[in-house]
Order: sequence, then C-alpha cells, then structure tokens
Amino acid sequence: LSEALSEAADGTDYNFIKNVAVLSGTLNAEDYAALTAIPNLEILELAKAETENGVIPENALTSRNQLSLITLPKNTVEIGNNAFSSNRKLIKVSMPSTVTKIGDYAFGGLKFLKTVKMTDSVTEIKAGAFDGCSNLTTVEFSNNLRVIGNYAFSSCQNLSLTQLPPRVTTIGDYAFQFCYKITSIDLGDSITKLGSK
Repeated sequence: LSEALSEAADGTDYNFIKNVAVLSGTLNAEDYAALTAIPNLEILELAKAETENGVIPENALTSRNQLSLITLPKNTVEIGNNAFSSNRKLIKVSMPSTVTKIGDYAFGGLKFLKTVKMTDSVTEIKAGAFDGCSNLTTVEFSNNLRVIGNYAFSSCQNLSLTQLPPRVTTIGDYAFQFCYKITSIDLGDSITKLGSK
C-alpha cells in the first residue's frame, strides 16, 4: 500500500491529502502503518478492500488528529485492541455485517463519537471498547450480543439506554461506570454473570 499511496499522490505533499479510498486488495499491519504517513487524513474508505484474516490489527490507526469517518473492510470479523482509540475527531465508523468481535479499547477515547450501530453479527464487546466516549449518546446493539466486557462503556456520560439485547449473558465489571444518564436498565432473562457496578 505504501507504494500505491506514493504513486496515487503523484508528488502531492501528504500533508494536503484529506481522503483515501482503497478499492481492492488485502490490507495487513504494514498497510495500516502506511496510512499513518498521511497526517491530515479525514476520510478513509476501505469497504471495497479486505483485511488480512478478517482482523483489523491492534493499534491500526490510533491517535489520529483529523480522521472523522472510516468504513471498514468488507470481510472484517474482528476489530483489534486499540485499533482506533484516541482518534480525537472520529464521529462515524461503518462496520460490515461480518464483524463479530470488538476488541479491548478498540474505540476508547473517541470524544466526538455520538452514535454506534452494530450489525447482528456482533457477539462480543471486549474490555473498554468504548471507554471514554464522552459524547456517545446512542448505541444500537446487536440482537445477538452475548458479552459486554469490563469498562466497555465506562465514562460515556451522555449515553442513554434502558435495555440490553435479550441474549446478553455477561456484563463485566464497571461496564457502565460513570454513565450518569443511565438510571435503570432492563437486563433480560439471560444474564449469568453481572460484574461490579
């Protein structure tokens, strides 16, 4: 991807590139690293590409200053730990229907993220996946969600919800800590493990 980006830029200073669309191929960890060479990237479209083994690697695109929109590769099954954490301006992530697992702190610290929509393939939200998303107001959960990890939505002060999907069996420790707008949640009948508040 590094060579392809250079060829597509055709001498343009990377500082002036705002949008990138990858239209084919399979991305690996080195390819995601190549994207970090574009410091002011705002929109990243990967929906027509694939990611190696269906996994967005750990720390794929963290702490970007301008990234606001990303569409994930069409075969994504798992979003790795810290994959998109601390992206200060990220407001929207489009996930394909193949995603089943959202890794530890995958979207942690996204201060501008307001809504999350999961497809019904998602079965597990791991520890701290959305920790510190202070402007997150709405989450559309997968109907097949089973596990909400420790600190998954901790410090999401503006999050409002009243019930969880009916198949959730496990809620980790402090999963909704400091979610001040949540006053009560209908947990359903499937809960087998409920962590500390």
